[in-house]
Amino acid sequence: MGGVLVLLFGLIAGNGLKVMIEAKVDLTNMKNLIIVASMLVIGLGQAEIVINDASSLTVISLAVLVGIILNAVLHVIPWKSLKK
Repeated sequence: MGGVLVLLFGLIAGNGLKVMIEAKVDLTNMKNLIIVASMLVIGLGQAEIVINDASSLTVISLAVLVGIILNAVLHVIPWKSLKK
């Protein structure tokens, strides 16, 4: 089953990169880079938050939630001060 999972997640990651390239996401923009990097680390690191015995936020749901929150929070920061 291990090889199939590697293939599955590799295809999902590759498709995500393809979508970002087609949408011309600017990864030189620090806001976008922080969001993408955080989501990738959470996804690759198998992060999980256990809420109680019956529910938890696992890898994909946690990465998506962090991405949404970071996008909302980083949107209000004045980015002129963070440019190179």
